[in-house]
Amino acid sequence: MTTPGLHDFLDRGYFPRELPPPFNTEILSDVIDAHAKSLGSQFTTPNKTAHLLTFNLARAGSLRRRLAIPNPIHQVGISQHLVRYWSSILTRTNRSTFSISGPTVQKARAVGPEVPDREVLFERVKIRTTSRYLLQADVSRFYGSIYTHSVPWAVHGKAQAKKDRKSKNIGNVADKWLQSAQDGQTLGIPIGPDTSFVIAELVMSAVDTEFVQRLGTSPTGFRRVDDYEFGFPTMAAAQGALGTLQEALREYELELNPQKTRIIEQPIRLVPSWTSELRDTPIRGKSVKRQISDLINFFDLAFVHARSNPDTHVLGYAVGRAIHEKIRASNWGLFQQLLLQCVVAEPGTIRQVVPEIMKYERHGYELNKEAIETVLNMQILDGAAKGHSSEIAWALWALAHFGLPIDNSAALAISRMQDSIVALLGLDCKARGLLPAGTNLSIWQDHMTEEGLYSEHWLLAYEAMVKGWLPSKNGNDYVSADPNFGFLKANGVSFYDPNRTVLPPVQAGSTETSLV
Repeated sequence: MTTPGLHDFLDRGYFPRELPPPFNTEILSDVIDAHAKSLGSQFTTPNKTAHLLTFNLARAGSLRRRLAIPNPIHQVGISQHLVRYWSSILTRTNRSTFSISGPTVQKARAVGPEVPDREVLFERVKIRTTSRYLLQADVSRFYGSIYTHSVPWAVHGKAQAKKDRKSKNIGNVADKWLQSAQDGQTLGIPIGPDTSFVIAELVMSAVDTEFVQRLGTSPTGFRRVDDYEFGFPTMAAAQGALGTLQEALREYELELNPQKTRIIEQPIRLVPSWTSELRDTPIRGKSVKRQISDLINFFDLAFVHARSNPDTHVLGYAVGRAIHEKIRASNWGLFQQLLLQCVVAEPGTIRQVVPEIMKYERHGYELNKEAIETVLNMQILDGAAKGHSSEIAWALWALAHFGLPIDNSAALAISRMQDSIVALLGLDCKARGLLPAGTNLSIWQDHMTEEGLYSEHWLLAYEAMVKGWLPSKNGNDYVSADPNFGFLKANGVSFYDPNRTVLPPVQAGSTETSLV
């Protein structure tokens, strides 16, 4: 058994992976790890409350996901708690007879599901080999609907947990940390940190156990995080299991999503047809003309499928497939334009497209900076109107990296946003001389106070002060005066590195020809 350490949870498991690369917690994890045995009670006892920093993540079509970043004081606390009781946690998550998302140590993150995304298809094949009817189900608003009090229920049993509400046991302390991190709120846990994934698996493993007890047998199938797929020989058996699953979930204050819950008679497709078509459409590179034809054909097909499937990740899949092809040097201009077109059509692809353009830049390829500047500013304006901070954040980071200016309209739009991620990226652009002179930053300035350190703008209140990007609203050094954040500042903790760009490493001796 490999056990994650406190350093893992704070380095690779704290900030959402969807943030631009400058945002990181490497220094925090090193500092906390070095002082783990001498941390004050504020890091070990959940007494002080704070608010979650939220970040609106782009998904396919009009769908959004609201990620959250807990205050570091609370994230250190819950992380220490889970590490201390990791063995007991695994004992409980292992009680599920059909979960394939048991928490395991990962390379990219601190922990993640034991069965990776790419292998879920094989689990589906196993079920469908011997089943005529499939029950597919999904928990409604999963992380947002987990009741923090259900954590001690899952760990100690519902009846016992209600008797021991004041006990400082594993479940109650976890419950208290979760509440304190979100201003005392008991409904929902933050989406993003790996600690939330572990907590969620604890609760869902208890639901699984309840389900099997009520059903009288362990069904053929699996649960991965909040998605279920079971196989049955008859429609009646599938319907009975559905009712039983709903009852088990209600024991933990959870409900199924009616739009994603269904019973289907086989045969049905294992993967969507658009996936197969895009996967099998060639992008050949033996001749310049052939590759031009193939690129246009491939992206045309992707655009058609994206319009027909607006709430799926068609263009994200297409970009992911295309960026692994060897594009001839003379076709880079066309490829660059097609990638930018994907960003315009599906803004969520910006997280894939920007690093790809940076990769070609690093290999000496010429960038169409006029088009890049236009598209990025367009994303800022469009995203600001909708409150879509994810696309704006990546656009601002790209503008900063390429040294391209934020135009007046885009600058006005971001200056009106109450979003700490956007604000810090905007301030970075200002420090580089890319934000129009005279842009009114009073909305961000309002959070530069001691109260701001425990508000949803804690990251802005801390980082902008440490960097010297914004002055204190009241003229005092409120960061140094706070015992918690003063400790972080004194030890050189920063959450934003303007020079950090995470791209695949250049191979020794490589040249630009390695891309053609």
